[in-house]
Amino acid sequence: MKSATLTSLNTIDGETLMSRPLQPLSFVVDTLISQGLHILAGSPKVGKFWLALWLVVMVAKGESVWGMQVKQGTTAHEDQAVPQ
Repeated sequence: MKSATLTSLNTIDGETLMSRPLQPLSFVVDTLISQGLHILAGSPKVGKFWLALWLVVMVAKGESVWGMQVKQGTTAHEDQAVPQ
């Protein structure tokens, strides 16, 4: 088994970080949901599971969401609230 080699940790100061230009957001659902990881939170039994499932299906199919354009793509849905 190979041993892992450690690399040095490169750090920068806050001023340098704040001066870096940001990449523009790429929206999956126009002006509503950008690409990346999202957490949908709220009270129990208000429909979070079904909303998330519907959104995942709409993005996978490339169909509009509430009249907003959708960029079709690969989706994943994980529900931690479902009892095992």
